[in-house]
Amino acid sequence: MDTLLSILQTSILTATSMLSIAAFLALIYHIGILLALPFGNTLCTAIFETWDLSPPPQQQDLQHLHKVFA
Repeated sequence: MDTLLSILQTSILTATSMLSIAAFLALIYHIGILLALPFGNTLCTAIFETWDLSPPPQQQDLQHLHKVFA
């Protein structure tokens, strides 16, 4: 009976340790994502601001001509 209780106690201790390690790793992963998010947003904003997303000048001229002759 003592052997069975010892095995049960060891199994519970092992399972508890594995769960605590998994929870700790999940917490570290989640904190890492939360810390990285502002830097990712800043990086994406900087990249999008450096690209000129306005239409090319010829297209602007054509739009202006369409407005003039409309």
